Amino acid sequence: MAHEVSVTIKIDSGFWINAPSKIKGKHYTEDQIRNKIIKGTLKPTSIHKSQTEALKAAKKRSKSFNKKK
Repeated sequence: MAHEVSVTIKIDSGFWINAPSKIKGKHYTEDQIRNKIIKGTLKPTSIHKSQTEALKAAKKRSKSFNKKK
C-alpha cells in the first residue's frame, strides 16, 4: 500500500502548510522541512489559512494514496 508521511507546519507568514517528511527514503524533522521550503528546495503539498484546514487536507491526501493501490 502506498503512503506518504507528512507534517503540518505553521510558517512565518501565518499560513499552515503540508509537506512530506520523508524524501527519497530519508526522514526529515519539521525544522529541516521548514528550511527546505524557505530555500525553495521543497514545495509544500498544500497551503492553508488554518491548522484545521491543513489537517483536513492532509488526511484527504493520505486517503487518496491508499485508494491508488
